[in-house]
Amino acid sequence: EALAKVRLDEAFVNMTSLWDDDYKQQGFTLDQPLELVITAAGEARYDEEYDYGWIIDTHTRKKGWKFDYRDSQPAGGAEKNRLVCAPIKLPAGNYAAFWVTDDSHSSGHWNSPPPYDPEFWGLTIALKDAAQKQHVRTFPYEEGPAKNLFLQMTRVRDDEFLSKGFALKKPADVRIYALGEGREGEMFDYAWIVDSKSRTKIWEM
Repeated sequence: EALAKVRLDEAFVNMTSLWDDDYKQQGFTLDQPLELVITAAGEARYDEEYDYGWIIDTHTRKKGWKFDYRDSQPAGGAEKNRLVCAPIKLPAGNYAAFWVTDDSHSSGHWNSPPPYDPEFWGLTIALKDAAQKQHVRTFPYEEGPAKNLFLQMTRVRDDEFLSKGFALKKPADVRIYALGEGREGEMFDYAWIVDSKSRTKIWEM
């Protein structure tokens, strides 16, 4: 209990007391490599997560951490309530933290026994050494910056098939952000890119 209170007081990322269908994101910058402590309570079963979060490097898009069943422990209450309290060391850089909840079993309305500390449902990130707080800054994070966007297919409805073409005059690094539906190795709502001349598929979600 004392550890949880410290995390709320000292956390530079605080996404707690979340309700159903929540989606939170927060950017943060580390001026130097730092040791952090992640405290997260969510909903997960052995084969899938429902209320969970992750951290990415905003430049490489690689995940530095993800909430899952395997690396969590019982949080009390229902068996699906899981808890993580773990140290993590990240290099200097820009990061974004995310937390999402599904349509049931959250601080808004528990459909089965809540965890022992329901007010901590969600994610907090704190420094292991609070004296290093001058090396951390937070910033509003938005995915897919509009200023660099050259192709967009969003708000897709049921049974839609959309396609758009684009041309690159020279080799370029591009960032793809795609959100769809998949389960157990099979995709249902997804995207792909082909070379328009050869019809070779060069990327698939």
